[in-house]
Amino acid sequence: MEPTAIAAAFVLQCAHAQTPPVAMCNPRGKPLCLHAQDHARSVHTRTLLDHAALVGFEHANDADADLREPDRIITHSNRAAGGITIQFFVFGDVTPDAASALQLAAEYCASVIENPIEVNLYVHLSPFGLGGSFPTLVEVPYPLFRGALQRGADANDVLQDYLPEESFPARHQFDGPISQEDTVVLSSANAKSLRLIGNNGSIDGKLYIGSVPDGNPEDGIGNGAGTGYYAQFSLVDIVVHEITHMLGFFNAYDVGMSDPTTLDLFRFARTGPENPETLEDFTTTPRALYLGDYEAERKHNFDFITREHRAENGSAGQPSHFEETGAYPFRVGVMEPAFAPFETGYPNYFSQADLDALDAIGYAITTLAPPIPCNVADIAEPIGIIDLEDIALFVSAFNTGLPEADLADPTQLHDLNDVVAFVNAFQFGCQ
Repeated sequence: MEPTAIAAAFVLQCAHAQTPPVAMCNPRGKPLCLHAQDHARSVHTRTLLDHAALVGFEHANDADADLREPDRIITHSNRAAGGITIQFFVFGDVTPDAASALQLAAEYCASVIENPIEVNLYVHLSPFGLGGSFPTLVEVPYPLFRGALQRGADANDVLQDYLPEESFPARHQFDGPISQEDTVVLSSANAKSLRLIGNNGSIDGKLYIGSVPDGNPEDGIGNGAGTGYYAQFSLVDIVVHEITHMLGFFNAYDVGMSDPTTLDLFRFARTGPENPETLEDFTTTPRALYLGDYEAERKHNFDFITREHRAENGSAGQPSHFEETGAYPFRVGVMEPAFAPFETGYPNYFSQADLDALDAIGYAITTLAPPIPCNVADIAEPIGIIDLEDIALFVSAFNTGLPEADLADPTQLHDLNDVVAFVNAFQFGCQ
């Protein structure tokens, strides 16, 4: 397969990877952006990257910027346990907060992902902004990807057997014609996880990270060495977010590609006849590859049949994210497009939605990780579903003074605040 023509904004040319017919590209045109929001998370403010420039990273636009020696190399490996190795080649002023956040984020991701791959990332630091990233891209024929995904499936994976065989249906325009897609775009890290390419030491993407946010959330956010507005954010959450983009959590539109990504295979209309209900529907229903707006029928979900999660459709943020909802614990996952000051998912940065997406595109998620409650009202089995079992357990725990019902300040006191917190979270539901 010859490399697909890439937009002029992609500075580096495509080159054949080790295993034909895979083609690799390194985009430099359109970053995946992380936004800052106010406490109410209602006003989007692009603080680091936009579609035209890398604010605070002028040196990163130099094609030779990455050819010099990095200022520091930070590595965390879980290879002894058969898992992932993440290595950062860091450029810029490596503050203690930045070094801590990179190490902690790599350790966390390595504790969750079992694939024995090497992920090598350039990291450019700046005292401005939160984060952004560019993945290295790999294009493969869809049947090749499908076969690799099926070979790597574990006992709990069933969707892989219901993927269409030679091509898959998709709509690039709302109410437009249905096309048959026969090529998919992966991140190079994702291609490594599926053994489509090897651990050849290649760079799998570039991160642009603010060095001011707090690098260790263990003692709360805002206690790092940084000062000012950006010091109110968790740098570990930011780095986990950007690493996850590099692992393959992105949309074709955001990286300037016409072919869908691996994650786009699971993108469907949120409502109506093109929202799949069964495994058979999953095979035949067109994927929603069009950009949407605020109208309900044009909104998207990432749909894994047993669970579905709200996907951003481009109306309020880049579609390489879950839909923006609210600060932790109400957010869909760390892959929402915006963070609020003092927000952190510590110690479980990935939500069940994040893990569902990574599992779907081919990552082996550690079996030691239990299902993650979607919010504070999700206290009873089955985790990931808000239902009457949660109400029953909350009422019982509240009446007997158990910690499951102690949901709000003041802690160690069961009062109306706990009831309000439970009701609000229950009404919000699992998104």
